Amino acid sequence: MIRWKNGIHSLIWLLLVLHFSTCQSDSLTTSAEQHELFAIKKDSLSPWSQVLVSLPRRHPLYQSFAAKIQDVTENISDEIRDSNKTFVSSDDSPYNIRIHALRPGHRYSIAIYGQKDGSTSLIKEESVVMDPRAPDFRSTDSDIQDSFSIEYRQINPDKKFPVLQILDIPEQKNLEFYLGNLNSGFDYSVRVISHKDGMSSRPWISTLTTRPSPIKSININQNTGSCVEVTWETDEFSGADFYTIQYSLQSNPSNSTNMTIPSTETSISICDSMLQGEAYQIIASVQKGGQMSEPLVTKFQLRPLPPIDFRVRADLKRGKYKMLAELPTSSKIDKCQITVAGDEVERSLNYANIEQTKSGHRICWFNFALSPGERFDFSISSMSNDSTSQKLQKSIVLTPAFDFNAFGLTLQESNGGIELIWPKSEVFMSRVKDIWNKVVGSESLLNMRITPIGNNDETDKTLKFETSPKNLDPIFAKNLVKGACYRVQLFTVTKTGIISETRHNETIRMSSPAVNVSLESVTRSSATLRIVFASHHDSTSISNCQMHIVVRDMNGKSVFDKRMQLTSTFSPLLSLDGLRPFHKYTVNTQIICGGGGSETLQCPAATRTMRQLSFSTRQDKPAAVQNLKVEPLNSYSVMLTWLPPALPNGILTHYNVNVTKMGSDETRTLDVGVSSNRSDHTVQVVIDELFGGHTYNFSVRAVTEAGFGETSPAIPSVSMPLMAPPKPISAPVIMKESIGSHGMIIRFPTTMFDNRNGEIKQFAIIVSETTADESINRWLETDNGTYTWQQVQRFDVWPSYVAKLQDIQKVKQDADVSIFEELGDDESCREVRADRICNGPLRSASKYRVKIRLFTSPTLFTDSPPSQVMTTETEKRRVAEK
Repeated sequence: MIRWKNGIHSLIWLLLVLHFSTCQSDSLTTSAEQHELFAIKKDSLSPWSQVLVSLPRRHPLYQSFAAKIQDVTENISDEIRDSNKTFVSSDDSPYNIRIHALRPGHRYSIAIYGQKDGSTSLIKEESVVMDPRAPDFRSTDSDIQDSFSIEYRQINPDKKFPVLQILDIPEQKNLEFYLGNLNSGFDYSVRVISHKDGMSSRPWISTLTTRPSPIKSININQNTGSCVEVTWETDEFSGADFYTIQYSLQSNPSNSTNMTIPSTETSISICDSMLQGEAYQIIASVQKGGQMSEPLVTKFQLRPLPPIDFRVRADLKRGKYKMLAELPTSSKIDKCQITVAGDEVERSLNYANIEQTKSGHRICWFNFALSPGERFDFSISSMSNDSTSQKLQKSIVLTPAFDFNAFGLTLQESNGGIELIWPKSEVFMSRVKDIWNKVVGSESLLNMRITPIGNNDETDKTLKFETSPKNLDPIFAKNLVKGACYRVQLFTVTKTGIISETRHNETIRMSSPAVNVSLESVTRSSATLRIVFASHHDSTSISNCQMHIVVRDMNGKSVFDKRMQLTSTFSPLLSLDGLRPFHKYTVNTQIICGGGGSETLQCPAATRTMRQLSFSTRQDKPAAVQNLKVEPLNSYSVMLTWLPPALPNGILTHYNVNVTKMGSDETRTLDVGVSSNRSDHTVQVVIDELFGGHTYNFSVRAVTEAGFGETSPAIPSVSMPLMAPPKPISAPVIMKESIGSHGMIIRFPTTMFDNRNGEIKQFAIIVSETTADESINRWLETDNGTYTWQQVQRFDVWPSYVAKLQDIQKVKQDADVSIFEELGDDESCREVRADRICNGPLRSASKYRVKIRLFTSPTLFTDSPPSQVMTTETEKRRVAEK
């Protein structure tokens, strides 16, 4: 509807505009055309909230445009009436004005104004009713509607329902519809359309699911294993997609386990996730789409697992029988319920708490004052809260108690037998008797059986003995076989013949027989041992025994190792051959009984170690010395070195050194002590009185009280070096009474002929004339050459010359033996050749000095010290004396 305002003024204004437009241009439009230029239309995408106003691209009368809106909806409160708003065109869209944020179903008056040069004119005004909007059930804002139409139908199976027409109630703040007569757990397709002033909104379409009907009942069954069977019942048409099972401990409901089960199932087994003996709750629900039924909560208690096993044993400390049950660790158990019944005992019900051992096992126990040897019926079950497990039952005949250590018994070998002894303490035995009466039986006996092991001889029978605390005398089994193995079994027996379950089994090997080992005889390389039994009983009663003899030398090396069967006919003498002389040996002897076959596993071998015997073999001739070496020190001495023999075979007394000169039968023997100051025990000795130029052989032998040892290995002969003779200490002496005018006699001892540097072959007499000051003319004198008598005649003072040169025969070197030689007794020297040695006459009244020259070879010589100066007589004096 279009309303025109201001009456005649508007008409006049329009006429003026039309006239002006006609005058200005032929292109001016009519009012109908201008109405189309400013068309007002609801937005096609949001007709319930937006309106578009079309604007011309260019208008001759206006520069800009604006749209003003006013909510003119009737019969609404001011709270929901929309406020006045003004909208203008934007730069992004200059050819239209978008009016937005309008309210669905409201009526708005839209006025369009044109503006130019600060003046504003109304161009058009029009009222618009906004389309109704599809209902939004999630929003609390209410739109103005006249009515709603609701179409709904059931899906699978398809079922149609009549369309509902519902008027809008302005006072209703929230949009709510109630659809009744629906089935639980089904899907429904729902369409809701709003209506306003003959206009319909777009439909609100959704699929709704009704809440499924809850589970009617749950049954829980615990089978014999660790599984729980859960079954349930539901309505025939519950519409379930699946079931949800949630179970947890009643004590901790927040820690639950959820399970989803297909709708086709009506039961499920829960295994290994529930602890038997615990109290649980199960919450079961039905789910259809996103809808859940009311949960059904069921509480139940699982039976605990029964005890694994139990046994009944005597408790010696308390003097009662103790029932001990082992409980499973995979179950919650609070306590045990124990029932005991017997022929002469009333049925009793007892409860026991749970204990945990150090090893992690859980047990429960209870003590009963019962009589041994009688039959009792025991049953035990585990309990958790008020739930009881299956019973574990046994019918047991109580055996008498036995404890070897608790009774203080002593079992030992004694005097060739086995002895069982009760404790000596009266206080202790009083306690033993009290326990005996309670858990063994006042008429019960202690039995001991002794059975030989490893001997099939029928004559060997089991020995049986009986005793009790009433009779405290020890039991003694005598005359048992030495070294034999016996099985000893101890147990208690009631008067009805019930044997104790606990037995003491022990194997005892009788002590090995003793032998005495002594030295019968010993030589340098052998010894004889005498072996005899220590007693007559040891020699006559032996079983499966061996004698092990090990003989070791002083270095710990075994030289004899042998096992010999030990019998009553054993040979008493044992020969040891191949021993080394002067060696200490130790004899270790063991008597070993047992140690063969299956018997060793049951009864360890018995070993007796005899006293160790030591002996030493006799001394023998030693072996050769080692590493003999010879080194010349000079022309008459050598250094001999050697090491002691590797096998001295005794105590070395000394060494025998033989020195043999080659080419002669001369052999010299020296005795050398055995001491040495060297850390390596090397023996050193200097051999003197050898002669240069000769060849010698050396050998060394060690000596013990048994005699000379082997000769040392041959070493190369040693040739002594030839040197000039040692310088004589004494000088020749001129005999005063023999001095003449032309001659004299000299004397010198044979001790000058020292052959240490080589045998002296020759000696020469050197004569020298001296001057008044007793100096010698040394004209052309050299060390290895001198003048002859003929050659010195030309000198005023004769230089040294050889008066005599004489070969030496073997002479005895003795201080009391002297050699006399006459000088100047050859008158024919003037007639011989000048280079020939000649003992010509001396000059009268002249002073002379004489020395002796010793030769070991023509080029090796030594001069003696010169004699005193002597003067020959004058010829006149000599003639006068005549």
